[in-house]
Amino acid sequence: MLAYNLLNWFRQTLLPVDTARAEVSTIRMIIFNVPGNIVGNGRYRHIRLVGNQWLQKTIGFIKAKLKEFIGVKTWINVIQI
Repeated sequence: MLAYNLLNWFRQTLLPVDTARAEVSTIRMIIFNVPGNIVGNGRYRHIRLVGNQWLQKTIGFIKAKLKEFIGVKTWINVIQI
């Protein structure tokens, strides 16, 4: 139940309007199942994802919405104090 509620919050709050109405399996396929390689040298490793313009725009949108959400939450905390 918790995973379902978190995914619904993620869809409604952070995703663009055209993607927010997608089913769970579709969101999983286009956002979470992205091919990539683990690369690096020495003890430093990182993941290099396949180039995907749509995913880059969507992640940028999600980052902007998270910054907006965090700013609103901070502002609410300031007002309550």
